[in-house]
Amino acid sequence: MTWDRPSWPLGANKLNLNFTFAADLDLNAHRPQPKAIPKELKDALQEFDLTFPATWDEVKKIYKKLVKNHHPDKHGGAKEAEDKLKKINQAYATLKKFFK
Repeated sequence: MTWDRPSWPLGANKLNLNFTFAADLDLNAHRPQPKAIPKELKDALQEFDLTFPATWDEVKKIYKKLVKNHHPDKHGGAKEAEDKLKKINQAYATLKKFFK
């Protein structure tokens, strides 16, 4: 007895864990998954070339890259670049609504 509690020799009562940490554990099992992903969320993720589940940090990183690459000033004021930027901003607003 140690401090009024029973004690065992070191090495007694070992857990027999026959698995590797990441490979055999389903780490996403306890993460809640939506039954159906709304179409507007799917479309917004597709605009950013992401799949569900994505993190807000991933969304922000890709948003900054897309805005920089598709800004109309970079393309001489091209109408196609302006339309693409509008789609990117709309997708970002949709994702922001779901993440915040």
